[in-house]
Amino acid sequence: RCSGPCVDLISPEAYALAADQARQIETVLAGLPKRTREMFVMVRLYGMSHKEVADRLGVSTSLVDKYVVQALLRCRDALGGLDKLD
Repeated sequence: RCSGPCVDLISPEAYALAADQARQIETVLAGLPKRTREMFVMVRLYGMSHKEVADRLGVSTSLVDKYVVQALLRCRDALGGLDKLD
């Protein structure tokens, strides 16, 4: 069991790959339109439902769906087509 950061539980190569992927995702998110990034962060990082986001921002749930999918596709493309993002 790990009591602190569990970095020693993965190989240095796996850690470097994960760090590189995190940087790529940060770059993609920074390049998204503000509203798309905002919706993506609310859904994927804060765990809000599409309905909660729509209600908070005063938009339709279908617009939230569209923008979150756009952000996910951009992240997937940046990571070379990995299927593990959804």
